[in-house]
Amino acid sequence: LSRTATVDPEEAEAKTARAAAAVAQGEALEQIRLDIMELVRHKNCGPILIRLSWHDAGTWDASDRSGGARACMRHGGGEAGFAANNGLDIARSLLQWIVDKYSSHLSVADVWSLAAVVAVEAMGGPVVPWRPGRQDAFQEADVPEGRHPSAEGDAGHLRQVF
Repeated sequence: LSRTATVDPEEAEAKTARAAAAVAQGEALEQIRLDIMELVRHKNCGPILIRLSWHDAGTWDASDRSGGARACMRHGGGEAGFAANNGLDIARSLLQWIVDKYSSHLSVADVWSLAAVVAVEAMGGPVVPWRPGRQDAFQEADVPEGRHPSAEGDAGHLRQVF
């Protein structure tokens, strides 16, 4: 018994295009990882890249679902000017060429997040699972200063902040 399948040519073309894009994205991600790895090894900048990602994500507030990893510090003023973020302009500058080179593949927030993951690995830590999908925020999405944990805070303070 023979069955004949009807294939919609537009649907088949769309599937092929999605598959090709996924392959290209995977190849781009591997190259981005290699570029970040080389940056960390050449500039010895792993800790500040981890700090950038932590401070970007550390503005998350579960109660109103605002803040989080969305690269708001790339705008002048606002979160970039928070006292807790002093010095992170160095990390942003170190990553800018990667952001520019791969802007068609990843958001700025994804580059910052991936940079931290790769930095951990480059410094001898474990391979941390990672996936893309963070959306960059507009400057108007800045959150109020004070969401990062205080260095003087205890475990209760950390639970309250997060």
